[in-house]
Amino acid sequence: MSRRRRTAALAAILLIAAAAVAIVLAQPGSRTASAAGSGVPAGFTTATVERRTLTERSTVDGTLGYAGAAEIYDRLAGTFTWLPAVGAVIHRGGTLFKVNNLPVALMYGDVPAYRALEEGVSDGPDVRELNANLVLLGFDPSGAIDVDEHFSGATAAAVRRWQHAEGLSETGQVELGRVVFAPGARRVTTVHVSIGQDPPGSGADRSGSSSPSKSEAEGGSGSRSPSSGEGSANKGSGTSGSGKEGSDKKGSGPSGSGKEGSDKKGSGTSGSGKEGSGKEGSGKEGSGSGGSPSGGGAAPELVLSTTADDQIVTLQLKATQQELAHVGERVPVALPDGRTVHGRVSEVGSVASE
Repeated sequence: MSRRRRTAALAAILLIAAAAVAIVLAQPGSRTASAAGSGVPAGFTTATVERRTLTERSTVDGTLGYAGAAEIYDRLAGTFTWLPAVGAVIHRGGTLFKVNNLPVALMYGDVPAYRALEEGVSDGPDVRELNANLVLLGFDPSGAIDVDEHFSGATAAAVRRWQHAEGLSETGQVELGRVVFAPGARRVTTVHVSIGQDPPGSGADRSGSSSPSKSEAEGGSGSRSPSSGEGSANKGSGTSGSGKEGSDKKGSGPSGSGKEGSDKKGSGTSGSGKEGSGKEGSGKEGSGSGGSPSGGGAAPELVLSTTADDQIVTLQLKATQQELAHVGERVPVALPDGRTVHGRVSEVGSVASE
């Protein structure tokens, strides 16, 4: 009797163990090996679990344009003899425009030109920019220039090489207005003057004179004065006219010829002034040659509106899409011609549209 009980108990234990095995085999993902040794029980499959970053995409219309808008001014006295076409791209060392058939050159830098540069000038960031440009343009073949804020003899020698290449007088001095510093290449968007038009007179004649309006600057008539110089009996100014009959006593013709400009004190500071004086007016040294090397150039005149050569796309995002844009992220851009290019988000504004 006792033996039969033990046999029954053992049978019950075996039945429980078989049930447990059946339950384990029925669970998905069990690691129990099948009889065939494949590692996966019959009727079960496996899948690879990967860790991925969830992404969200949105297509937004944008406006294609250019970055870095900047205006280019002239500081030299004379006549515009060459101007670039709208859409032209001017690089380091290139000619922005010509005054009296001499070039005004583009050099790269963040600090605008504000003085004449020559040996003896105080150290400054504008000198560093000049040194760097002369080296990069190849005018320091011996490597004598230290790219620092000091105008050295090596700088003067490189300036003379640059002037020789540009057809300028080899003085070793860079007059104010001969070089324009800008952050990079310039793409011309608007030309505000015309060939044959005269910039304003030299800085010596700024007293008592006013700058022309923008409409005059864009008129392209070749004359900066609204009158011909015959307007007054005592003080006919005729700032850019001929000045032939400008006055009886104190007629001045700062940008005209001044041939018959006065009886007593006629001056012709920026014109030829060959016969511009009677007793006391000199008028014979009016150079009109394109600015003073010492930095007393003409009043600034807007010549060109420009941008950088880098294209940008401006997008207007809704408030719900603001989290999609992060500085530095790469984004595909579909261009109007059907091409797709890749760019990076460079700036994200703080105001989103609804």
